[in-house]
Amino acid sequence: MGESVFSVESEIAPLKKVIISNPEGAIRRIVPDNTQKYLFDDILYTEVAVKEHKIFSKILKENGVEVFFLEELLTETMKNEKGRKWILQKLFVNFDFGLTFVNELYDYLFKMSPEQLCYHLIAGLTVKEAKIQDKGIMSYAYSSDEFILPPLPNHYFTRDPSCWIDGGVSINRMQFQVRRGEALNFAAVYKYHPMFTKEKFQIWNDGSENDGFPLEGGDIFSLSKELVMIGFSERTSIHGIETLAYRLFSKGTAKKLLLVEIPKSRTTMHLDTIMTMVDENAFCVAFADFSPRCWMVRPGDSAADLVVTEEKSFRTGLSHGLKTNDLRIICVGDTEDVFVQQREQWTDGSNLLALAPGVVIGYERNIKTNARLREEGIKVLEIFGAELGRARGGARCMSCPIERRRAK
Repeated sequence: MGESVFSVESEIAPLKKVIISNPEGAIRRIVPDNTQKYLFDDILYTEVAVKEHKIFSKILKENGVEVFFLEELLTETMKNEKGRKWILQKLFVNFDFGLTFVNELYDYLFKMSPEQLCYHLIAGLTVKEAKIQDKGIMSYAYSSDEFILPPLPNHYFTRDPSCWIDGGVSINRMQFQVRRGEALNFAAVYKYHPMFTKEKFQIWNDGSENDGFPLEGGDIFSLSKELVMIGFSERTSIHGIETLAYRLFSKGTAKKLLLVEIPKSRTTMHLDTIMTMVDENAFCVAFADFSPRCWMVRPGDSAADLVVTEEKSFRTGLSHGLKTNDLRIICVGDTEDVFVQQREQWTDGSNLLALAPGVVIGYERNIKTNARLREEGIKVLEIFGAELGRARGGARCMSCPIERRRAK
C-alpha cells in the first residue's frame, strides 16, 4: 500500500490538517429531560458555544492548519448515491422493510437534499419532522417531538469516533449507543468522500458492531513512530486495546504500546481528560500524584503473541517508551490548592491540542494551568470555552488530526 497524504505520527509535530464539527444543530436538541441520556451534565448556551467554536477554528487557521468541517464533508459524501445508500442501509439495519412506514421513511430520507440529510444525520429527526403519511404505531405512542433518528450532540468531539495512527484510521465503536452514529458518519466520509477515496490507507477498525470492542480516540495517543499510548478507561475496553495492538503490530506500525489504567468515572472518562503531550518529552497532567498502573506491550515471535510487562511506575513507562529520562510533568491548576486543581481538571485544563512543539490551544478559564504552562515555556492560545467545555471536553477532544508528520 502506497503512502497516504493522511498520517498522524506524533502528538506534537506541526498540525497540518484537521477535522472539526460545528456543534450548533445537535446541541439545540439537548433539553433538561434528556441531558443524561445524551451524556451531558447541563444544557449549553448554543449561540455562545458556536461563537467559541468559531474562535477555535479561527486560531487553527491562523496557525497554518487546514480545517475541514465534518458537516461539509458529510454533505459532499451524501451527493454520492452509493454513499447515501450505504449510510441509510446501516441506519435501517434493524428495521423490517415489510412495514409500510419503514419504506416511506427510507424513501423520504433518500430523496432529501444532501444538506438536509446531513443535518438530520447529526441533529436527529423527530416524528413531526418526518413528512411521511404512515408513521406506524409511532404516530400513536410517540409525541411529535420524540426522535426517530437520535441527535448526536457529542459529535463536535471529533477525536473519539475517529483517530489516525500513522498512515491508518481507527473508526471507533463507541462505548455508549447514543454516540455510535458518530462513527457511522465518519465511516461514510472515509469510504465515499473523494478526498479520501483517491488515497490508500489502513483501516485499523471500521467502527461496525462486528468489529471489535469499545474503543475511543480520547484514549489513544501517537507519541512517536514507535510508541502508541492507550488508556484503559470507562470507554475503552481491554479487548478493544488488545485487538488494536495486534493490528498495529502486524503491519509494523508500532513497536510498543503503553497501556495506562485510569479511574473509570465521569471526571476521567478518557486518558486525554487527565493528560496531553505539549512539547518534546513534556506532558500536562491533571493530578500531581498521578501514578496509574501501566504495562508495556510488545509483539513477541508474532504480532498475535503479545509480550506484556508491568512498569514500575507511569513515569518509568513513559521514559522507557520515549527513550528519555528528561521528562517534564506540568500539573493542572495549583498543587497547593486542591479546589483550584479539581476545578481546572473538571474544566479540561489538561485537555490541550498541540499545534506544534510547545504551542497549544486551551480554555481561557483555566487560569492557573495556563500560567504554569507559560512558566514552562509553553505558548498557550486561548479560547473562552465557558460553554463548549461544559460538555466535558477541550481542544484535543474537539479535533481529529488527519495530517501531522514528524520531520524526516
